[in-house]
Amino acid sequence: MPLAALAGRFDTLLLVDMVHLPEVRQRVRAYPHVHLLEGDVTGLVPALHGLGRSASLADLATVFALPPGLPGLPPVDWVASVNLFSQLPLLPLAWAERLCPALDEFRLLAWQDGLLSGHLDWLRRLAPRGCLLADGRQEHLGPAGILEVMDYSSWLERLGAPGEQWSWRLAAGRELGDGGRLEHQVRAWVW
Repeated sequence: MPLAALAGRFDTLLLVDMVHLPEVRQRVRAYPHVHLLEGDVTGLVPALHGLGRSASLADLATVFALPPGLPGLPPVDWVASVNLFSQLPLLPLAWAERLCPALDEFRLLAWQDGLLSGHLDWLRRLAPRGCLLADGRQEHLGPAGILEVMDYSSWLERLGAPGEQWSWRLAAGRELGDGGRLEHQVRAWVW
């Protein structure tokens, strides 16, 4: 993230993430008007954590119906979501599967859809101006071609055509263990 460029454009800058690594904390010290907030923008992780180990399907359905966002977030003029869009539902869905192993794939996909759609709606309500950087497609490529494709375009189509697109190599070679590579097709929207 271009911290220096962003810090130079705003009077107050609030960086939100589940965890801020020590390197990020160190870099931010140079900018007294940049603040770190640790939180879950899905709004689900604290509620899931509070369920305990024997959550029922009804308990999980109640949690997944919670609105996205961060309680107590101050009003903002501009917002940027720079997460990997595909990664947003992974932690809540993995947690739900651990709490209730009998969950069916259909319900998990419905909850994923709700999380991704809810994030887009929340961003629009949060600030009158902003941008979204999101991975619309992930490809796992092996030496002989495409091994797996995960496409998130259906959630992003309602935003219209992206302003820019590019390919980002996320992992390659020994990192994946199969000699292949993982690429994300990243898209950018501004409103």
